[in-house]
Amino acid sequence: PDINLGSDIEKIKIHNANIVPVVGKSHIEKAKDNLGYLKSLPQIVVGSSIKEERKNVQGAISKQLWYTSDFSMKEQIIEAGLGWGRLPIHQIEDKIALKKLFIVTDVPQVASSMIRPMYLLRSKSKTMGPNTKRLWDYLAEFGREL
Repeated sequence: PDINLGSDIEKIKIHNANIVPVVGKSHIEKAKDNLGYLKSLPQIVVGSSIKEERKNVQGAISKQLWYTSDFSMKEQIIEAGLGWGRLPIHQIEDKIALKKLFIVTDVPQVASSMIRPMYLLRSKSKTMGPNTKRLWDYLAEFGREL
């Protein structure tokens, strides 16, 4: 979903992330083919600071939502067995290989993956230094290739 950021914010799409539902190793056996079990676990989500957006969490199925401020903390909470959630596959490939996290693929009511755009954002009203400008231009060129 595209968010209206206002006229002062410039955004550049830099990646299409494949987001997959995962659980820690303590839950994988019970979570297989069991929507009820998954719903009973807290669903860990990266929360918005905008209260209205917290009411409409896309893909929410659990009775209890736990909010965190970033994907790294979300990954750690899920790996610790405190809940489940969706994470970018590129972030957790090593944890999947080490069998610390498991993708939940056999619960039909939970999308096995979702593609979500990732954006780089900046304020148009703040002046960039030369190095930041070069980085922004480089990433903008990279984003145009998507």
